[in-house]
Amino acid sequence: KGLRWLALGALAACATGDLPPEAERATPAAYRNASAEELPRPATSWWREFSSAELDRLEEAALANNRDHRIAIARVAQAHAQARLADAGRYPTLDLFGRREAFGPEGGPGSVVEGADWRAANRLRLGLRASYEADLWGKLGYAADSALALAAASEHHRESVALTLTSDVAGAYFEYLSYAA
Repeated sequence: KGLRWLALGALAACATGDLPPEAERATPAAYRNASAEELPRPATSWWREFSSAELDRLEEAALANNRDHRIAIARVAQAHAQARLADAGRYPTLDLFGRREAFGPEGGPGSVVEGADWRAANRLRLGLRASYEADLWGKLGYAADSALALAAASEHHRESVALTLTSDVAGAYFEYLSYAA
């Protein structure tokens, strides 16, 4: 084993030349953090009671860049979309469809057509389909109510994430101030 490492070290020492240029690391705009103004704000800005510009800046940065907070915000949007889908199930649906088929020869499969008389047959189909599920036992209504309740719960979860985050930042800030004093 020792000879292997010695040989590897000798080869590494012999390597010369310039390092390749660093690749450009521009982050696509779709992956950049949204600005703090675009994100939902916590219900209260309780840390402003301390009248510290530095604490305000830290809290704003934490709310804008914390991944758990962003996940909670995304889950609220997801829960609201699921609530709209569940509510849509209570209403009739109307579907319009169309289809074109080409097959040949014109006489149908198995028919023999010679030369220039060969033509494909086309068939067009258009349709309208309507459906409605009567909510006799309340299944659709309960599903919609449940989805709305889950959306409200996700909003409360987002608030608890924001409150935990801001209290952790404030606690760390005050601990830093006590050590600095």
